[in-house]
Amino acid sequence: MKKGIVVAVRQGQDREKKNNVLYVTIARLPSKMQNGNLWFPKNAETLITACFNFAYSPDQYNRHKDLPIGSLVEISTAINEYTDKPFVQDLKVVVKSAFTDEQLF
Repeated sequence: MKKGIVVAVRQGQDREKKNNVLYVTIARLPSKMQNGNLWFPKNAETLITACFNFAYSPDQYNRHKDLPIGSLVEISTAINEYTDKPFVQDLKVVVKSAFTDEQLF
């Protein structure tokens, strides 16, 4: 599993069906290799955006809509059968952020 820090949470609407959609942007952290060294992701792989559609997964939408910026999360990925591309299947909150809005903005 990959770990990351939440850098943005925003709500929007699907263009086609006008469903509520939640976008969670995560900055991926380095992974520790077996020899103890850190492996850093490429710049293009550092930011990951998870998309949760209320119509298809209302529990995940509601669970992550109030996720504070700066929270540490574990990222579970899966492969889309039609496009063969990875996507974020779920996020597990490891530690919620202790930062306030005044400290962040």
